Amino acid sequence: MLSPSRNASVGHRRRARRSALAVVAAAAVSVGAAAGSAAVQRPDDTLLESAQTPSESPGHAHARIDLAGVPMKTVERWANPRVGLRPKTGTAAATAAAALALGPQAVGQWAPMEAAPIVPVLTAVLPNGKVLMWDSIGDLPTNRYTDQTSTRVAVWDPATTQFTRVDVTGSNIFCAGFVQLADGRVFVAGGTKDAAFDGIRLTHIFDWKTMSWQQGPDMAYERWYPSVSALMDGQAFIVAGGPDIAEIRHTDGSIGQLPGISSPSSRYYPFTQSSADGRVLYSGAENQIRRLAWSLDGAMEPGAGRDGITRTYGSYASYAPGLTLVAGGGSTLVDGVAKPYASTTIVDTRSGAITTRSAAAMANRRRQHQLTILADGSVLATGGMSETGNGLISMDHPVYAAERWVPATNTWTTLASAAVIREYHSTAVLLPDGRVLTGGGGLCESCAAAGYLRKDVEVFSPPYLFAADGSLATRPTVTSPPAGITINIEFSVGTPDAAQIAKVGLVRLGAATHSVDQGQRYIPLSFRQSGQNALTVSGPLNSAEAPPGYYMLFLVNGQGVPSVAPIVQVVLPDHGASAASPARSSGPAALLYSGRRLTGARQPVEAGTWRATRGSLALVGDQQLSSIDIADGWTVRICRDDAATDCAVLGPGSQLPLPQGFDNRVRTAVVRPLAADGVSPTTPTGLSVTRSFAGGAVLRWGASTDDQAAPLYAVYRSMQRSFVPSSATLIGTSVTTTFRETGSTRPGLYYYRVVALDPAGNRSAPTSVVASLRR
Repeated sequence: MLSPSRNASVGHRRRARRSALAVVAAAAVSVGAAAGSAAVQRPDDTLLESAQTPSESPGHAHARIDLAGVPMKTVERWANPRVGLRPKTGTAAATAAAALALGPQAVGQWAPMEAAPIVPVLTAVLPNGKVLMWDSIGDLPTNRYTDQTSTRVAVWDPATTQFTRVDVTGSNIFCAGFVQLADGRVFVAGGTKDAAFDGIRLTHIFDWKTMSWQQGPDMAYERWYPSVSALMDGQAFIVAGGPDIAEIRHTDGSIGQLPGISSPSSRYYPFTQSSADGRVLYSGAENQIRRLAWSLDGAMEPGAGRDGITRTYGSYASYAPGLTLVAGGGSTLVDGVAKPYASTTIVDTRSGAITTRSAAAMANRRRQHQLTILADGSVLATGGMSETGNGLISMDHPVYAAERWVPATNTWTTLASAAVIREYHSTAVLLPDGRVLTGGGGLCESCAAAGYLRKDVEVFSPPYLFAADGSLATRPTVTSPPAGITINIEFSVGTPDAAQIAKVGLVRLGAATHSVDQGQRYIPLSFRQSGQNALTVSGPLNSAEAPPGYYMLFLVNGQGVPSVAPIVQVVLPDHGASAASPARSSGPAALLYSGRRLTGARQPVEAGTWRATRGSLALVGDQQLSSIDIADGWTVRICRDDAATDCAVLGPGSQLPLPQGFDNRVRTAVVRPLAADGVSPTTPTGLSVTRSFAGGAVLRWGASTDDQAAPLYAVYRSMQRSFVPSSATLIGTSVTTTFRETGSTRPGLYYYRVVALDPAGNRSAPTSVVASLRR
């Protein structure tokens, strides 16, 4: 029993906490009232807004509940370090003990909790293997925070478990969107301006090489809770956080608007990542999902229903190209009690259309949890709560146990229990050694009232790191990692365990907060053994599936044990030699069109292989490619089959129309740098009209030869023997030595000319013939 003085002290702290919360709430309500009282429809399961006052908008309520504008030192004074620890007795303790008895080889193992100098609310893995993390307003006196003048930031080194402070000055990047750029720097968009839920226009860059921050160009709009996605060409897509217009960060650092994209706009991080055709897949949390095209002014695909559930504070993971798992979140009544969902849904874009299907349900209902892609491509669920509570926390119903989903078997396995509750504002990211860093929790009104604020981290070792007897497993080793990985190009990996490797995969560096990870994705790679101590591995097929940037490269042996991953940069190849023909000199490597004269649906593509069977040609439409614009320095091999054997190679310039027989029949497009080539094809021989008929002709000629590739034949028609440009018409191209022309409009004498072209734009001398066509 507490002494009277102890009781008085505790009571004083509780009154002070309630008083501080009341001040924050009153300030937010006051701002909301001043801003107006426009009616806003509440999401049916967003219970965190249940405390919204009549004069507040949902955004004001959200900001108030998030303690926007309250210094972290103040929040920490309200916290009780014992709140959130797993109890030593009762059901949770018994469950943890039972799992522990199975051994780490079955359930994995949690390392002891480590104190942190900040609350890890937002975390990003860096190319050096360290982890950037931040929370909210820094350690300055309270009266300095009217302009949100700083952010507490630290970098954690898993090798030494040491933290280094690298605070932001001048702004608060709490509740910003962020992702790693192609060079590994962390791009941060938006943040917290004040307690009135206003975001900021500012962008920031963290340079992992210099351990320093720089401010970037301002966005057009203030954003709070936006999502940022890495794109196939190194740009970054910015959406939501309040404004109904998306924006894009170009590779030169400038920022442009995308007025064609007006959804999502809410101040809850949407589930977004680059999809197989280069568009951004928006897979939640709302039920209506779609793909967002970011070229030109941007465009939105019509929405499609995912599973009928609004999965607020659920989580998602792109566990394979074209496949995204969406799990948990939301709220539903079960025997009169509000609980989140345990169900999961797979969003599949591999056919070119968006399809969905149910996957196995998690063992635990979860909300405020995190899905983390593991080294072998399986998915780990950690944290969350099994009852909805107030939408943000439910301290009486936490989920301590981790669980793992294996895509090949569609099964979840319950694993060991964490020592700490990880609910609202917690995070989890995969480390290069195959472990998972978890941390944070708290920083909200109800969190403060409960004393819940976790200023610590906890690391989980999955079962794949242990041998059958529970000891640490012998891991495959990488003795010579690739210096880099180029899209669609093979690379070599040195390993003395080459004969035992069963799987090779890339995991993009994580960028996690608020139950979502805007960075992670898994890319399985095909490989073969090449010598006793080496593997030859195929690079990712294209940069829509694997946006340029840094990835962890894992080798997994036949026992499922992963190597420690080298962190390697995936890059786009440079363009090739200058073309002889006029072509675009900037922009994407190629622009695919569904219309015959660069009209209809337009899909930009970069270097790599784009297959209809992987959903890679979904924007232009499966087998709908009719014309193509190829930039200077690139070639495109278009093929009528998936194996890319029935093909034509096109060089720079506008291909209007496609070669005869390829219009609306393309299944694969392979974009490559143009090889240097100064040799022209030989002249076609023996051009003749083998059959005349009303309004057309069938032409045949002898084949040309070329030093690098089978040539493409361009067929021209003119009413004049001289073939002056004003009278000559390109009537088509062919990859064979036969061409059927049906475009004549009246009888008479027609002159035909055939020129052989190589991909570099070199042209042969022409061969000509005259034909008399009669009706």
